[in-house]
Amino acid sequence: MGVEKPIMLAASSAAIIAMIACLTVIPSLYREISEMHDMVLGSVANFRSETDSAWIEMMDVQLLVTPPSRRPRSIFESISRRRKKQQLPPWCICEPQPV
Repeated sequence: MGVEKPIMLAASSAAIIAMIACLTVIPSLYREISEMHDMVLGSVANFRSETDSAWIEMMDVQLLVTPPSRRPRSIFESISRRRKKQQLPPWCICEPQPV
């Protein structure tokens, strides 16, 4: 019975020390993680605002440099324009003949 008491005392004191260490370390780790989270979110927001403003500037420059393009009203209009531009042989009758 004499050997068990010092072993039990050592194990109990080690467990108490471990619990105290956990109670002091866990809040500081949580605080550190929370600060890191806030810092990352701030950096991401800053990066997003910078990239958004750069994108807007690039689009403004592109609108100034490139001429405005006129899109066809429909797909059929673009197909008919291609056919009109083709050089057709003289024997091709593309228009209906008057009767």
